[in-house]
Amino acid sequence: MIAIVWMEVSKTFVPFQFGGSADNTLYYGNEEQKKKYLIPTINGEKKLKNV
Repeated sequence: MIAIVWMEVSKTFVPFQFGGSADNTLYYGNEEQKKKYLIPTINGEKKLKNV
C-alpha cells in the first residue's frame, strides 16, 4: 500500500514525507510530545502511523 502512495506522491510536489519519519516530533514537538512519541519510537516500542 505504501508503494502506491509513494508512486502517486512522486507525480506531484508534496513538501512532506509519508511514514517512517519522526522529523516533525523531533524538531517541533515539545518535551511532553517527545517523551510520549519520540522516545518509544526510537526504542522500538511504538511505530509512527499516518492516518
